[in-house]
Amino acid sequence: MYRLVKVGLMATAAWWAISSGLYNVTNWSESLSFVKAVTSMSLFEDGADSWQATSNPIIIWAGLLFIFGGKVAAAIMCSMGTWRMWKARAADRDTFVEARQIGLAGCGIAVIMLFAGFIGIAENFFDLWRSADIGGSVLGGAYRYGGVMALIGILVGATDDY
Repeated sequence: MYRLVKVGLMATAAWWAISSGLYNVTNWSESLSFVKAVTSMSLFEDGADSWQATSNPIIIWAGLLFIFGGKVAAAIMCSMGTWRMWKARAADRDTFVEARQIGLAGCGIAVIMLFAGFIGIAENFFDLWRSADIGGSVLGGAYRYGGVMALIGILVGATDDY
């Protein structure tokens, strides 16, 4: 039963990455506008005057591609991990441990993207925390998603020895 729970957890991680990535691609111009607003620091008073504010399209596109690429990589790897874990659910311990590795890497990529992209870059470097309108909800979501993805990775990666 414990292995089925792990498969289910990995499946939910895959679903988050898939649905989140689909949102970005189906709302590409909105996503691009949001990244532009963050990097230009126009979401709060006097932000655009800060030394780190930029409207450089290379930076903006790199930011969105980092977010989208992280979600796509996590979606693929967590989906592969789910499938491999499902197939190995009744196998010996070593086979199941090997089956979950790519999914764990997918969870790790999601955590890196969420922490580095939203907390490290958007919040810390571009001062998104200063935006009363959207800073809290965006950063809170990134923290929630990153924490849940990390927790899923910890739970799925936990030993099966009991």
